[in-house]
Amino acid sequence: MSDRKRVPEVRRGAQESEQKNVSDTDPEEEKCSCATEDSDGTWKISSLQELEDVLHSAPRSCRHCDEVWPNLYLGDMFMSHDKLGLWQLGITHVLNAAHGKLCCKGSDDFYGTTVKYYGVPANDLPTFDLSPFFYPAAEFIHQALTTGGKVFVHCAVGVSRSAALVLAYLMIHHRLSLLSSARCVQQKRWIFPNRGFLRQLIVLDQKLRDKELKEPKYVILQNQSTELSSLSWQKSVSSFTACKTVSICTILHVYSKQCVHPSPPLSSPVVTSEGTQRVPDLWHQ
Repeated sequence: MSDRKRVPEVRRGAQESEQKNVSDTDPEEEKCSCATEDSDGTWKISSLQELEDVLHSAPRSCRHCDEVWPNLYLGDMFMSHDKLGLWQLGITHVLNAAHGKLCCKGSDDFYGTTVKYYGVPANDLPTFDLSPFFYPAAEFIHQALTTGGKVFVHCAVGVSRSAALVLAYLMIHHRLSLLSSARCVQQKRWIFPNRGFLRQLIVLDQKLRDKELKEPKYVILQNQSTELSSLSWQKSVSSFTACKTVSICTILHVYSKQCVHPSPPLSSPVVTSEGTQRVPDLWHQ
């Protein structure tokens, strides 16, 4: 990522635009540091005051466009109108969190057929309910990034509406807490969603945490039973630790939805996190 392209501003010199448009830190390094923050298995639901304190503490640095996650850019309406700059960045998808507002020209017609557009007609008011757009916007970003695209998310200033949608994406698709998501993004760009949006994100944070706690955490042992003296349940297959003998067995951690595995034979035992064995009736849940 160190040799990625810079985005020139059409009406400014190239050297000035390099300083104002795109940040310099490698987002891959940021991704690693952010994604491991909750790896100890704890998930703290932050209060509104705690979130605002964290957001206030970040440096006030906003360019027209910042890469806050690999291939995910957060910016303002100035950059959204710069079709040349977006083309030079390789942007394939645009998410406009101020769709239909006078300050933002974004639409399917404006970007043409080379860019996929998704508009969220949000008002930057604490009374506006942005939560119905959390999952659709997150899915739009996720589909773009998983197919090799680059996404530009913006509103008028790139601080409140669009930032809230980026935080929701990180929470939903990368299993980060709200606090971790905020810290991750603010390493690259100063953000401050309004209080109403923060309260809605706290509700989402609680729902995702409750879902996390309710998800079945077990392994399937195929071919033969194996004694496991301790199980350490984490968020990925690489984090799973099984102590004692595991001989000629296939261990499948059925925590990740991306895990691909065959259907187990009915004789295969299921070892739950509480150490009990059951016939795999939970397999298809």
